[in-house]
Amino acid sequence: MFNPTKGKVYMGQNLIWVMILLGQIHGCESCIQKERLALFELKKYMISIATEEESNSVLPTWTNDTKSDCCRWEEVKCNRSSRRVTEIAFGYMNLKESSLLNLSLLHPFEEVRSLEIAGFSGLFDDVEGYKSLRRLRNLEILDFTSNNFNNSIFPFLNAATSLTKLFLLANNMDGHVPIKGVILIFVGLPSELRDLTNLEVLDMSWNGFNDSIPIQVECYYTTILQLGKDLSQNEFSGEIPAELGSLLKLHALNLSRNYLSGEIPRSFSGLKNVESLDLSFNRLHGEIPAQVTELSNLGVFEVSYNNLSGVIPQGGHSSTFDATSYLGNPLLCGKPTNKSCNINNVQGPGKATSALPLSESFVWQHSSKATAVTGDSLDSDSQVLLNFKSYLESWNPTERGKYNEWDTEKQEVCQWPGITCTPEGSRVTGISLRGSTISGPIFGNFSALTQLTFLDLSSNTIGGSIPDDLSRCHRLKHLNLSHNIIGGELSLSGLSNLEVLDLSVNKISGDVHSTFPLICNSLVVANLSTNNFSGRIDDIFNECRYLKYVDLRYNGFSGGIWAGFRRLVKFSVSGNRLSGNISAFMFRGKCNLQVLDLSGNGFVGEFPGQVSNCQNLNVLDLWGNNFRGNIPAELGSISSLRGLHLGNNMFYRDIPETLLNLSNLVFLGLSRNNFGGDVQEIFGRFTQVKYLVLYGNSYVGGIYSSNILTLPNLSRLDLSYNNFSGRLPSEISQNLTFLILAYNNFSGDIPRKYGNMPGLQALDLSFNRLTGSIPASFGKLTSLLWLMLANNSLSGEIPREIGNCSSLLWLNVANNQLSGGLYPELTNMGSNPTPTFEVNRQSEDYIVAGSGECLVMKRWIPAEFPPFIFGLESLTKRSCRSLWDHVREGKCIFPVCPPGSTVGPLDVSGYLQLSGNKMSGEVPANISQMKKLSMLHLGFNEFEGKLPIEIGQLPLVFLNLTRNKFSGQIPQQIGNIYNLQNLDLSYNNFSGNFPTSLNDLNEMSKFNISYNPFIHGVIPSRGQLATFGKDSFLGNPLLQLPSFFNQPGNNNSSSGERDNGREEEEDDESAIDMLAFCWSTVSFYVVALIGTLVLIYFDCPWCRCFHSIFEKQVVLKSFLISCWIFLIKEKA
Repeated sequence: MFNPTKGKVYMGQNLIWVMILLGQIHGCESCIQKERLALFELKKYMISIATEEESNSVLPTWTNDTKSDCCRWEEVKCNRSSRRVTEIAFGYMNLKESSLLNLSLLHPFEEVRSLEIAGFSGLFDDVEGYKSLRRLRNLEILDFTSNNFNNSIFPFLNAATSLTKLFLLANNMDGHVPIKGVILIFVGLPSELRDLTNLEVLDMSWNGFNDSIPIQVECYYTTILQLGKDLSQNEFSGEIPAELGSLLKLHALNLSRNYLSGEIPRSFSGLKNVESLDLSFNRLHGEIPAQVTELSNLGVFEVSYNNLSGVIPQGGHSSTFDATSYLGNPLLCGKPTNKSCNINNVQGPGKATSALPLSESFVWQHSSKATAVTGDSLDSDSQVLLNFKSYLESWNPTERGKYNEWDTEKQEVCQWPGITCTPEGSRVTGISLRGSTISGPIFGNFSALTQLTFLDLSSNTIGGSIPDDLSRCHRLKHLNLSHNIIGGELSLSGLSNLEVLDLSVNKISGDVHSTFPLICNSLVVANLSTNNFSGRIDDIFNECRYLKYVDLRYNGFSGGIWAGFRRLVKFSVSGNRLSGNISAFMFRGKCNLQVLDLSGNGFVGEFPGQVSNCQNLNVLDLWGNNFRGNIPAELGSISSLRGLHLGNNMFYRDIPETLLNLSNLVFLGLSRNNFGGDVQEIFGRFTQVKYLVLYGNSYVGGIYSSNILTLPNLSRLDLSYNNFSGRLPSEISQNLTFLILAYNNFSGDIPRKYGNMPGLQALDLSFNRLTGSIPASFGKLTSLLWLMLANNSLSGEIPREIGNCSSLLWLNVANNQLSGGLYPELTNMGSNPTPTFEVNRQSEDYIVAGSGECLVMKRWIPAEFPPFIFGLESLTKRSCRSLWDHVREGKCIFPVCPPGSTVGPLDVSGYLQLSGNKMSGEVPANISQMKKLSMLHLGFNEFEGKLPIEIGQLPLVFLNLTRNKFSGQIPQQIGNIYNLQNLDLSYNNFSGNFPTSLNDLNEMSKFNISYNPFIHGVIPSRGQLATFGKDSFLGNPLLQLPSFFNQPGNNNSSSGERDNGREEEEDDESAIDMLAFCWSTVSFYVVALIGTLVLIYFDCPWCRCFHSIFEKQVVLKSFLISCWIFLIKEKA
C-alpha cells in the first residue's frame, strides 16, 4: 500500500541527489565568463598599442558579444571539460615602436599552459612584473620568439617556475652573458633563472650573445634541461667548457653557427643521454674525441665546417654517421670520408695547420697540388676547371655531381658535362652545376676563366660568402647562386655586364645600395628573394634601364616602395617591412606590369584605382597589408586579371559590380577583411571564378541565398572561420575539389549529395554543430584525400563504404558521438592514392600562399601531438606553397621530422583519428593493410578485446589507445615499429608480461602505460624505457621498476608522459572547477531543501503520483549515490 509519508521522504532524498548532480553540470557549453572578459580586455590593450592602420583588424573574432564562445576565438584554446583557457597566442601584428607587454592582463587565466607572444619591446612593469608570471602556476610553455626583449627580461622569467619549455629565439639579447656569482646552468644562461628547475627545452638561438661561454656550471642543475638547449646562430667565441659534460640528462645540444674555437671536450663522454649534438659551423680544431663512440644514444652528430683533423673515430653509433656529418673539415680522414689516413692529410691535435682558419687551411692543403692558372687558351681553361674539380672533391668526398666526369683523357673540355664553349670551341664560356651536391665555400679562381659569361651553381649546399674574385669575372652575364646557404654581404660591384642575377634562397645580408647601382646597367632579371637583405629600395633601381623582373620577397627591406615599378613586367616585394601609401602617380604613364605582389608588408591608405592603367596585369596581390576604403571599381576594366588577392586588409564590404566583368578571373581572395553581416549576394554571380576564399570575415546567417555552392566553375571554396549558421545547402557544384566550411555554426545533417562530387579531394566540416550520421554516399569519393569532421555532434557508425575511398589518407572524426566499430572494410581506405596524386602533378594549381592554404594545412596537421609539432613549425607563408605542392602530389608528406631525427619523412604518411567518441568492438587484424598510416589515435573510446599482433606491421610514428577497454597481452610486435615516437596505452585492461621489445624503440620520446593494473614483469634498467620517469608506469602494482626510479629527482613525469598525457591531466585535474562546484552545491542544497519541504507538507494527486514513482526507484538512488562518490574520488 502506498505510504504517503515514506513516499515523500524517498522523493525528497532522490530530488536532492538529482538536483545536486545537475548542479555540477555547468559551463560545458561556453568559456568561463571571467576569462572571456579578460580576453576582451587584452584585445583592447592590443588595439591601444597597435598602429593606426592595424587597430581595426586586431583579433576580429574576440568580440564583446555575451553569446560568443571565447573557446572558439582565434589563437585561443580551452580545456574541453572545464572550458578554462589553456593556450593563448597574440602579438603577431604591426605594433607601435617600443610597445610594452602588460603581463598583469594575463592574471585571470589561472589554467593557462601555453603562451605565445610576439612583437613587443619589453615589459610594462620593470619592478613588480615578475609577480605576473609567478601567478600563472600551470604555465608550461612560454614562447617569446620574435620580440625585441633584451637581457633584462631574465629576472621576470625566473618567476615562472612551472615552465618546461622556454623559447627566446630571435630577440635582442646580446653582449657579454651576465655572470652573477654562480652560473645557473650551462652555456651562458645567467643566474637569474635559477628557479626554473622544471625546464626541459631552452632555445636562445638567433640572438646576439658574444664573448666566451662561461665555464661555471652548478651540478644541481644537471637534472634539468632534459630535452635540449639551443644556442645556435649567436656569436659565442672561445673554447667549449669541459663542464658541459656533467649535464647527464641532456638529450640535445646545439652550439652551431658561432665562433667557438679550441678542441671538442673529452668530457662529452659524460653526456650519456644525448641524442643530438651539433657543433657545426664553428672554428673547432684538433681531433674528434674517441669517447664519442661511447654515446650509445647519439643519433645525430654534426661537426661540419670546422677545422678538425685526424682519424674519425669508429665504433658504436659513430659508424652510422655518413660523410655529411664531417663536411668542411679537409684534414679529417677515414670512414666515412673515404680519405686515406696517410702522413699528408693527418695532423694531430695542436699542429699549426689544424689551428688555421677554415679558408687558410684549405689553401695550405692544396698548395702543393694546384697553382693559380690564368691565360687565354682552352688549355689554361681546362687546368682551371681541373683545379675547380679537385677543390670540389675535397669538400665532397663521397657524393659528386657532373664534375666527377671531367677528365681530359676521356673527353674534350667542351664535351664535359655542364661546360659550354664558344662556337668554335676555343674557350670556356659557361659552367652549369645545378644540383650537383656541392658544398663548401665558392671556388676562388673563376676570374681565371676570362671568357666566362654563364655560371650556375644553384641548388647545392654552398656556404661561406661571395668571394671578391667573382667580381673580377667582368664578362659574366648570367649568375645563378640560388638555393644555397651563402652568407655575408653582397659584393659583386665589378659585374657591369650582368643581365641575370639570381641569389634567391640564401642567407646573404646587408644593404644593397653600395653594389646594386654598379651592376644594373644591363640587368634584366634580379632575384634577391628569401635572404636577409635590409635597407631601403625606393631609389636603387632608378638607373636600371633594361630591368624587367624584380623579386625581393622575404627579406628585411623597409621604408617606401620604388616608384618606378610600373616599368617592370614583374615586381614582387612580399614579406618585407615596407610601408607608406601607394600613390596614384605611380601608375601614370606606360605600365608593363603583369604581376604586382605587395603582400605581407605595412602599406596603408586607399589603393588607387589608377592601377587600371596596367592593362596587362595578370596577378594583383595585396594580401596582408593595411589597405582600407573601397575596393577600386576600376579593377573591373583589367580584362587580363586572373588572380586578385585582397585578403587580410581593411577594405569595405561593398564588392564592386564591375568585378563581374573580369571574364578571366580565376582566383578571388577576400579573407580576413572583417566584412560581417550576411554574405553578399554578388558572390553567387562570379560564374567564372574557380577559387573563392572568404575565410575569417565574421559572416553570419545561412548561405542558401548567395548560391555560392552552385557556381558552375567553382573548384575550391573556403568559408571557414566565419559565423555561418543553419543547414548545409544540398544543392552543390559537382566540380568542387576542395570544400572548407570549418569553424562555423552549421547544424543539421550532412547532405547525402556531398558524396556525388567525383573530383572532391578535401572536405572539412570540422568545428560546427552538425548532427546525424556520416553519409554512406561518401564511399563514392574515390579522389578524397582529406575528410575532416571533428568536433561536431555526429552519431551512428562510420559507414563501411568509407573503405571504398581509395585515396583517403587523412580521416579525422574526433570528438563526436560516433558508435559502432573499426570495421575490417574501413581498413581499405587510402589503399591507392596514386591516381589522385598523379592528377595533381599534371594539373596547374593556381593557389598561392596568400590564399590561406597555409591556414588550412596548419589545421590539418595534428600539431598537438608530437612528432607533428615540427611539421607545424615548418609552415610559414614563405614555405607554404612548396610544402602544399608536396602534399598534393604525395611527396614527403607529414610528419615532417626535425633536423637530427634518424626517422626521415615517409613517402606517404596518413592518419586516422577516431578519439573522443563512443566506438567499441575489437581492432581488426587486417589493420595491417593500412601501410600508409603514420598516426593512429583511438583514445577515449570503448574499444575492447585483444590488440592484434598485426599492428606491429604499420609504419606508425604515433599510436594512442588510452582510455579504452583493451585486454590481453600487449603484442611484442609493437617493438617492430622502429619509427614509433609516441606510444600511449594507459587506462586499459592489458595484462600478462610486459613486452620488453618496447625497449628497442630508440626513437620513442613519449611513453605512457599507466593504469593497466594486471600487467606484470620487469622494466629494463637500461635502454629506451629507462629514459622515462616513473609516472609513465603509474597504477601498475605488479610491474617491477628500476631501483633508480625511486631516487630523489626521478619523481617528475617523463617528457613523453607529460605532453602526451596532457589531455588526460586536463580531464582528471580540471573536470570540476572547485569554486564553482562549492557554490553550485550550496545553492542546490538550498533549492532541494525548499522543494522537499513543499512536497512533504502539501498533499495533492500529482504529489502522490511522484511519491509512488520515487518509492520504487531505489536503484536510481543507489546509482546517483555511486555517481556522486565517483565524482568525489576522481577529484581526489
